[in-house]
Amino acid sequence: MRDLRVTTVIGVEDREREKPRELLVSLDLEADLGPAAATDGLARSVDYAAVAALVREHAAAASFRLLEALAGSIATLVLERFPLVRTATVRIGKPGAVPDAGDVGVELRIAR
Repeated sequence: MRDLRVTTVIGVEDREREKPRELLVSLDLEADLGPAAATDGLARSVDYAAVAALVREHAAAASFRLLEALAGSIATLVLERFPLVRTATVRIGKPGAVPDAGDVGVELRIAR
């Protein structure tokens, strides 16, 4: 999943935390999808619409200082809620955080 738009309160500086801002979340989820391929059944796969909804809801309720903390919490939550996922890599971009840079972000990977 690439560049899922989420809104959250994030930042170290007080001025950053005055109002929610938009971030871009990308996820790479590793899972054994052989059974899903063989059966063509969602029950044996990862429901990306459900992942997206979970990530949006989590981000909206969160209030972190660091992108790293938000990324770690998203990866952990996905691993907890989706047992087929073995590894979750979360990249979060914070457009406009640094003048003259198109994007600033972090990438974090957690495995079972």
